[in-house]
Amino acid sequence: MWRAPTDNDAPALAAQWRWAGLHRVHERVLDVAADADALTVRTRAAPAAVDTGLLVTYRWSEAGDTLRLQLDITPDGVWTVPLPRRGLRFGLPAAYDQVTWYGLGPGEAYADTRLAARVGRYTTTVDTMQTPYVYP
Repeated sequence: MWRAPTDNDAPALAAQWRWAGLHRVHERVLDVAADADALTVRTRAAPAAVDTGLLVTYRWSEAGDTLRLQLDITPDGVWTVPLPRRGLRFGLPAAYDQVTWYGLGPGEAYADTRLAARVGRYTTTVDTMQTPYVYP
């Protein structure tokens, strides 16, 4: 739930995230269930000693040679700061370098460039999705 603040983030927002403890979040597994169709993992992500967090459900399934992840996130508690974006990081062998998604694209769709993005289905490589910013 933490990322380095960027030039596009208001300085006050970054300070609010730090005050809320989002730079020290840990994720605790609540439940793991497997059935014939999917593996479902439920977690709670939150800073220590705070009443707020996020309840996260990861549902991994497959269809032929496609791995699918459905991610559901529910705020837990009363949040007094704007919720940050939730990121996901995982590794795959280099042979899996194609990414397909439905949503805004084909390039970045941050708040300052979102008007140039279109909703659609896009496919590209992992390498072309990376933007080498000088400052995060």
